[in-house]
Amino acid sequence: MAFAQLLPPGEQQFADANGVPYDGGLVYMYIPATTTFKDTWQDRDESVVNSNPVVLDSAGRAVLFGQGQYRQVLKDQLGTQVWDELVEFVAPDGYDLAIFIAGLPTNGEVYPIWNAPRALTLPQDLVGGQFTVTTLPTATMTFTLKRNGVTIGTIAFSTSGVPTIVFTADVGFVSGDQLTMTNQAVADATGANIAITLVFDVD
Repeated sequence: MAFAQLLPPGEQQFADANGVPYDGGLVYMYIPATTTFKDTWQDRDESVVNSNPVVLDSAGRAVLFGQGQYRQVLKDQLGTQVWDELVEFVAPDGYDLAIFIAGLPTNGEVYPIWNAPRALTLPQDLVGGQFTVTTLPTATMTFTLKRNGVTIGTIAFSTSGVPTIVFTADVGFVSGDQLTMTNQAVADATGANIAITLVFDVD
């Protein structure tokens, strides 16, 4: 069952110690320790660049998407400086994709078929991933990973359950790219209950 979560505010609000918004305030965004402007955006896809400075509305609000560290200087509508601070926009560290095949996989079974929700990267050697087989295979059991139908690597389990990963480079996905995992053409007689977690880097 999925549970609802608290959503972040749709806009950032700048207000003084008494909660009074900085109506018409100015937010300057710079490369840290410089006066060189650094872009922020009105959307997470970085398609609409904000003005610099960003002019706050009557409620002291604006939408600021960013990447990395910024020197942020806030001034009121008269140009009086309120603060000069280092701020950082931190993206999530990763995106986990859990795969579980209950029982014996069938010949050439394709599971999962998964569509990337946004720009993500599967790292070389599938770093951070977890790979287990509960019922050991009779012989080496191999699964093939594909992006949009093209092979990008393999995960093989030995008869003792040790995984061997062949994934020689980072592989990027964009929104709508499809990841599939295909069992070998002739399924192993005993290998069953496979649990794999792939960890994507968030671009």
